[in-house]
Amino acid sequence: MISLYEGGVYLVRGTELIPEKERDRVKVLTGREADRAAKKKETIAYSILQAHNTSDDMEHLKFRFDSMASHDISLVRGRQ
Repeated sequence: MISLYEGGVYLVRGTELIPEKERDRVKVLTGREADRAAKKKETIAYSILQAHNTSDDMEHLKFRFDSMASHDISLVRGRQ
């Protein structure tokens, strides 16, 4: 089953999703405040962006690509 959440969620103990609008429950369950800005830095997407950013500013990214993929539209067929 797929559930959609307005405004994001917090994953608690790897199993429970707490909607952003119920962020006070995060402190009850973990003893720590739900800090959206700090948690954003713990995501996989953030770590990938940070690893490929050549600037010192995460608000104004400059990317370094280590590989690139593209479709091939230059297919040449030989004679049959």
